Amino acid sequence: MDLSSLLLRGSNCFSSIYGGSGTGKTALGIEMAFRVRPSLFISTEGEIYRARVEEIVKGYESKGVEFIEPKTSEDLADAVALGVMRRFKLIVVDTINNLFRQDRKYRNFAFSLMTLREFSKVERHFVITLWQTSPDWRVPGQRLMDFYSDYKFKIEKNRLIGDNLSYCFKITSRSVILC
Repeated sequence: MDLSSLLLRGSNCFSSIYGGSGTGKTALGIEMAFRVRPSLFISTEGEIYRARVEEIVKGYESKGVEFIEPKTSEDLADAVALGVMRRFKLIVVDTINNLFRQDRKYRNFAFSLMTLREFSKVERHFVITLWQTSPDWRVPGQRLMDFYSDYKFKIEKNRLIGDNLSYCFKITSRSVILC
């Protein structure tokens, strides 16, 4: 099994990956954005985070991958709507619950997830949401993650855990691969 067939099942799906900081969520999301084009990568992590994303992206051919950095939950809803209107094959949101943790605007957060869910129901369209956890592994917005996601994976160190199975992955200078 390869990474694409693990995270993007069938002709359409909504997958969520959750874990602590530094576990590889962003690297996995970027890898998938470059495997499935055209794609939209939405980063809610802000200016300081941009350098990290740019470092990961080096060496990839960026044609067919667009990046957006929303600053508010309203901007996130607009970015998701843009992705739907432009009919990208894949939309990746890193980290979807960041803005919700900051502004607690449940309605905007739920609207973005609902829009992504509807987008994922269209044949040959995929969504991957990346979720930050607290130090005790709680996921802010977990009920919404559970409700909207077809597949959920916990990520810790170099392991993706989901479907009662554990998958080893390795982040190299050129890609992310399953072991």
